[in-house]
Amino acid sequence: MAYPLSPGAMSSGSGADLHTAPGAAAPAQPPPWQAHGRLGVSPNRRYIQHADGTPFLWLGDTAWALFWKLDREDVRAYLDNRRRKGFNVIQAVAYWFPHGEDGPGPHNAPNAYGHRPFAGEEDEPDTARPLAVEGGSPDAPNDYWDHVDFVLREIRLRGMYAALLPCWGRAYVNEVMKGSRAVLSEHSARAYARFLGERYGREPHVVWVLGGDIDPTKATPEERVSDLRPVYRAMAEEIGRAATGAALRWNLPDPAWDRVFLTYHPMGDPPHSSSVFFYPGEPWLDANGIETWQHIHKVYTAVSDDYALYRPTTPTLFLEGAYETRSAQVPGGTPPDLRTRRQAWQAMLAGAAGHTYGASPVWHFQRKARGDTPPDEWTRALDYPGAEQCARILGRLLHEQQWWTLVPDQSLIADGAGHRELLKTAARSADGKRILVYFPDRSPVRLNLPAGAAGKATWHRPADGAKEAAVPARLPEFQPPAGWSDALLVVELP
Repeated sequence: MAYPLSPGAMSSGSGADLHTAPGAAAPAQPPPWQAHGRLGVSPNRRYIQHADGTPFLWLGDTAWALFWKLDREDVRAYLDNRRRKGFNVIQAVAYWFPHGEDGPGPHNAPNAYGHRPFAGEEDEPDTARPLAVEGGSPDAPNDYWDHVDFVLREIRLRGMYAALLPCWGRAYVNEVMKGSRAVLSEHSARAYARFLGERYGREPHVVWVLGGDIDPTKATPEERVSDLRPVYRAMAEEIGRAATGAALRWNLPDPAWDRVFLTYHPMGDPPHSSSVFFYPGEPWLDANGIETWQHIHKVYTAVSDDYALYRPTTPTLFLEGAYETRSAQVPGGTPPDLRTRRQAWQAMLAGAAGHTYGASPVWHFQRKARGDTPPDEWTRALDYPGAEQCARILGRLLHEQQWWTLVPDQSLIADGAGHRELLKTAARSADGKRILVYFPDRSPVRLNLPAGAAGKATWHRPADGAKEAAVPARLPEFQPPAGWSDALLVVELP
């Protein structure tokens, strides 16, 4: 029988309500979609906002293999931790390609409960036929999608958003990964996306991320040119049609597109690390997605280049960067959490509308020992210091400074800007009365301040949120306090 996931949405399932968990306590406050309305794009098209005009800061965590690898107990433990850390978006892939310690493949791999996502054999999925079986529920699954229902319900109960990738495009559309296979054609992708849209398209906490670490114009391990954008556009159309009931086309503007939020996750190979290079001005794309991965020295350039484009202007989401890790050598002995903070702050002051953090053992929920990494490393990695620094602390400091009003402005730095990973980044309020400068190290900087300016200057420590007064703003030279590894300077002018 069909059952409602949210008002107006239907799903093949067992009769259980996605939003009701046995014994679940009522949330202390209404979730953001209830308090402020659905997500959309701000009037100036620089950031994401709710329907009532409240700005929304995307503070994401990378959990690519969440739906496939974890059981219900581990899902709850993971989500509870991420909520405490201050994340409000969970990025995960509905149809994941097991790789690394888990693969490669098989291509119809069963989840923690032994259920496969599609009809067909374990290595031969029929991707036009998602395998939904009558009789199960989110808490007693008898198919793969019951468990997806469970995970989405648990995300919703915690007042967070699910950034849902239909598939890992790098493996299953474009086939550029070792051991992968292009099992999603335009035809099967339409059928699969229609299934997802009908089941989850009207969920108020689900936003959609197409792609999956991929330049859509490359295919095969040799990365020969093969334009597969029609597959992703077909997904956008079917999700949009199912979510809105409108006959949407990827290339035609329609007010109904505003009722479904879509972005795209590209590959981390600058300069083509933004979705804007592949889908410029296309009406289905609400926000550009950026990935820089290990190219941490290109974070500011990637985001600021995106910010400068008018095709039309579109919010930019930093969806994947370098991961915080403890098992790999970090260049120059830099603390891993410092590297993650640097890219988060550089992205945000370059004009990003949000940032996604990642910990190496968490994105694929690493269990096996690897070198000196103990089993179940993902549970230990949940408490890497960069997580809270790039979620709760980053979010609090940005909200205090009304981040949505800031304009990137490197001309504020007269001398000592640095470069690459050590680039200092600056932004200002529209009226120029408030200046923010992120210092990725302790080297000094000289600012371009109005002659004779006197005001208030404050240091904020991104590692823990501590703050202290800085040199009066009439003196243009600033250097972070002794013992700080990085710093945010806020200058308020009369």
